[in-house]
Amino acid sequence: DLHSFPTRRSSDLQCEGTFVNGKYDGEMTIYYSDGTKFHGTYRNGVRDGKGIEISRVGQRKEVIYSNGELVNNQE
Repeated sequence: DLHSFPTRRSSDLQCEGTFVNGKYDGEMTIYYSDGTKFHGTYRNGVRDGKGIEISRVGQRKEVIYSNGELVNNQE
């Protein structure tokens, strides 16, 4: 089942993107309660591919994940 939700919320985070069988899949933006944000690609519920992490003070970091593991971190 493919579902596209503009927003999903919990007490810790807010998600925007696509869910497949209840897992993040595709382009996602995750807003965390501490003010940080992640925008990037998820596959089968884990980060996979390029993304950008933004701290609560606006510091941006380009990252690359492979099957949930951080493989490259460029500040």
